[in-house]
Amino acid sequence: MIYYKYNVNIGGELMQLVRTMKLQLFLNDTERDWLDQTLNSIKEGLNYTSQIAFENDGLSSKAKLQKIVYYDIREQFNLKAQMAVNVCTTVAGVYQSQKSNLKSSKSNKKNIILTKFDNVKVLYSYGRDYSFLKDGKIISINTVEKRIKIPFKVPTYFHKYLNESWKFGAMEICEVDNKYFAHITVNKEIKEQPLELYDNVIGIDLGQNFLATLTDSKGYVKFYKGRYLKDIRAKYKHLRKQLSQKGTHNANTKVNTINQREMRFMTDINHQVSRDIVNYAKQFNSIIVMEDLAGINLSCKVRKKDRYYRVSWAFNQLQEFIEYKALEVGLRVIYIDPAYTSQKCPKCGHTHKLNRDKKNHIFKCRACGYTANDDYVASQNIRDKGIELRHLESIS
Repeated sequence: MIYYKYNVNIGGELMQLVRTMKLQLFLNDTERDWLDQTLNSIKEGLNYTSQIAFENDGLSSKAKLQKIVYYDIREQFNLKAQMAVNVCTTVAGVYQSQKSNLKSSKSNKKNIILTKFDNVKVLYSYGRDYSFLKDGKIISINTVEKRIKIPFKVPTYFHKYLNESWKFGAMEICEVDNKYFAHITVNKEIKEQPLELYDNVIGIDLGQNFLATLTDSKGYVKFYKGRYLKDIRAKYKHLRKQLSQKGTHNANTKVNTINQREMRFMTDINHQVSRDIVNYAKQFNSIIVMEDLAGINLSCKVRKKDRYYRVSWAFNQLQEFIEYKALEVGLRVIYIDPAYTSQKCPKCGHTHKLNRDKKNHIFKCRACGYTANDDYVASQNIRDKGIELRHLESIS
């Protein structure tokens, strides 16, 4: 991700494109038992290491933590060398995050909390803990017993990541509905083109009534409707409420099923929108410009009746989908400061919070009278910042 402010020039730098490839593993009963033992051993190792880190004031140095627990967790939990190292890395990272959050928090709570690991994903390192055999048809994986060789299935979509231009990284193994899956990170370096080599600039505003509003320097405008999604998600919310009131085990299981169904639904919508945006951007060799919305759901005031829909919609996921799809086809994605994009008039430049009527989604400039949909106005301002950045880079 590139976060641009007004005078930054980093055109042509190398970017690391990272994706996750998902494989389904086909295990026999013995291999399944060994993998279950491995999951359990790592879970116990994580909790033991977490307790030691907690007792040492939330020790977050991987090297120091490893020095204390490495031989103990290998002996007590029968972990292989790299597994023990990965356990220390995971626990140290968790406590480092805790400390960072405490430093930035405005709360009076400044105490480290003991982290417990319940749902564990086994982390493997490529070349040490797992590798591919027989021209990529078999995957070899370490367990606490011995290395196992497993056939697997790769969905057609992920075949493109198996060529030599992509490098394998860490792998996680997780169990879902009695099926085992390997999630493998793959990455490759790509060199960005300077902004001046692009022919078009697209500004994208994200929201609720319109999931995305697209405006480009050619005058093209497109709204991606989102209001109908509120009705669909309201049904999910109502079902969850009814089931939660029963309080039975089966009801709670169904709540989890509904949560997963809604998440898949949201992900699918975000994939559709991002794919359409990137296809258009590729057609006209475009730069894609978006706002940096980190923490936006936490910092914005939202009416109570809209709070659930606002804070639970995956804006960040949509941006990530747009970004990785764009990078894969050689396009640039830049992020700009979101300040005043909905308050500034794109015609005369007058900026005032009363220019925007949030309730009716109308923008009316108090200086020149320009009137339009507020999401459309924001997308124009985002686009214009992108055009400005392209110009600044070209003359620097």
